Amino acid sequence: MSEIFESKFTFSISAEDKKLYDNYGDPAKELAKEGNFLSAIKLIDEILTESPNAGFALILKANYLFNHINKNLKFDRITQNNIGSIKKQALNFKNQFKECINLIDKALKINPENKEAKEFKNFIENPLKEIDDFIKLIETTKIKISNYEPDKSVIEAKLIYTNRGYQMWEIELRHDGLNKYRHIRGNDKYVVEQKAAAQQAIWDKMWQKKLEIEQKQSKIELAIEQTKEATEAIKEIENIIKHALNKNYKIDWESLKNESKFLKQKPQPPKLLDIPKPPNKNAPYYQPKIGFWDKIILSREQEKIAYAENIFNSDYGSWLKTKEEIISKNKELEKQYQDELRQWEAEEREFLLMQKRKNEIYEQYFNKQPNTIIPYCKIILSNSEYPHYFPQEFDLDYNPTTKILIVDYSLPSVDDIPKLKEVKYVKSKDELVEIPLSEAAINKLYDNLIYQIALRTIHELYESDVVNAIDSIVFNGWVESLDKAIGHKTDACIVSVQANRHEFLSINLSNIDPKLCFKNLKGVGSSKLHSLTPIAPILNISREDKRFISSYDVAGELDDTYNLAAMDWEDFEHLIRELFEKEFSQYGGEVKVTRASRDHGVDAVAFDPDPIRGGKIVIQAKRYTNTVGVSAVRDLYGTVMNEGATKGILVTTADYGPDAYEFARGKPLTLLNGSNLLHLLEKHGHKAKIDLKAAKQILSEKERQL
Repeated sequence: MSEIFESKFTFSISAEDKKLYDNYGDPAKELAKEGNFLSAIKLIDEILTESPNAGFALILKANYLFNHINKNLKFDRITQNNIGSIKKQALNFKNQFKECINLIDKALKINPENKEAKEFKNFIENPLKEIDDFIKLIETTKIKISNYEPDKSVIEAKLIYTNRGYQMWEIELRHDGLNKYRHIRGNDKYVVEQKAAAQQAIWDKMWQKKLEIEQKQSKIELAIEQTKEATEAIKEIENIIKHALNKNYKIDWESLKNESKFLKQKPQPPKLLDIPKPPNKNAPYYQPKIGFWDKIILSREQEKIAYAENIFNSDYGSWLKTKEEIISKNKELEKQYQDELRQWEAEEREFLLMQKRKNEIYEQYFNKQPNTIIPYCKIILSNSEYPHYFPQEFDLDYNPTTKILIVDYSLPSVDDIPKLKEVKYVKSKDELVEIPLSEAAINKLYDNLIYQIALRTIHELYESDVVNAIDSIVFNGWVESLDKAIGHKTDACIVSVQANRHEFLSINLSNIDPKLCFKNLKGVGSSKLHSLTPIAPILNISREDKRFISSYDVAGELDDTYNLAAMDWEDFEHLIRELFEKEFSQYGGEVKVTRASRDHGVDAVAFDPDPIRGGKIVIQAKRYTNTVGVSAVRDLYGTVMNEGATKGILVTTADYGPDAYEFARGKPLTLLNGSNLLHLLEKHGHKAKIDLKAAKQILSEKERQL
């Protein structure tokens, strides 16, 4: 497992998910730094397409979506004209916040102990509540439709002169809200001011009355708009099938091909340190300064010559030391660069290989390769547009022999669907009142919805199956809900139907009654689907691999004289299965051995139930007497990819070459050599030995006898 840290979140992820993070998560982080959150989300969606249960990707998507919302979270000033659009805008933000929480909930299902995810969820719930409060405020606040505010200042008359030169008192009154204007004049200042005050009071009363009428009208219009929204939400559910009938479900493969470049920057050669020039012995600095008396007194001359020699030798010694230090440092820089370059080249090769394999799926699909049918169908169902509160989670299984596709589909619960029928304005109370659907109407709406989802899913899969790879589809609808009798969440299959291609495509879905059509296809379900009564699926997705065979124990026959390297190859494979069964059983895991393969493909498969490190693990056993080369490790990696496993383990009685270890580095592969195998045996109470030289002689003798 590796750890990555981003936006205050730390994730423990598998080596395989680490590669996905390097390929898509790193570029997404750079885009997010630039404020391009939607593009970052698209890259994270690439991770979720390849690894739907990648909890770290769910958290990152929630994080980027939250930042996108926060970046755009602003509203215009509310007026009568824009109150509807502002409410829609607020509801859109609310749905996006809910989507963030849904993503975090999915991540918490995978790892319930993720404290940071829980804190993030709590953090998001605060702005979600604020948006809810804002929506309520829109619905209940009295909205003034004009900026006009009456002039509350003291009304005072001004002295003016008429054309004839007479003095008069005058007040100019104006009311912008009522669009009224008047001059009040008189000889008595007090009387003029009283008349003006009386007129102002009349206009203010008229304005207040007009406001009350308009406020009531605003609430009436708001009630009408909310009723319209509620009606549209119900109509959307009632027409789930019709929304899907005239769409083209055929995928444009060319547009889906990944032609992107490997985005990780290539390491640059280091700038090596320069070695300074050595000190020059002939330089004037190192020449002794011999004077007249030095030549006469020989000892003085010798002292100065020796002194100059010592200075040079000291400087030369320092230069040699500096030279060695620089050479050593340059070697370190070069080695670090070569290591980083090899790592980069390996990651680039792996990226291009995965890209090539993914792009080859498109071509393989048209050749009806069985391993491409499920990914193709997943793309179709992922692109299906449903209301935001639909789980849109599913699991698929395909049998290429019978050409039957099984779909386990997560359905919304009764609590998820809208229940508002209309909103009324009650004049006597001056408030908006929500009128819910009756319980009978909700149940009818829900039952009809479930039948529609089943039929629509089958319709979308058949319409998109351009190579006729599917002859029959089994749809199993599952609902997760709270069982109030026991206080725990339960997951129950409430509908199951099997539809053959010819029979289903002959149905005109635009004119059907969903329930009658479902029953006509011999679908199974309670008469009241809203009761969430569990039923047995017509066909279950099989978790059983037909390659699995019965196994037998070998370890009990071993002792410290038994040479594993000379063991029968089939016994060796069963020994490996037995050891790993003991290793995984302490965690509730299971290990099964496959049919005799003679070192081709999968020798055993482990199923680890741990939600973090677990999954399907491919195990291969190599009873070799020579060093295992890189080709065997490369084959194992290919098998891990083809099997959709989370990890591969290669066990040998010998050891691996440097190129094998180099290839396995950074991949979801574990290489166990002979020494590791003996340690694993001893851990589970068994002893044996590995003598490669003796094994070569024994096996050679057996081959001669054959």
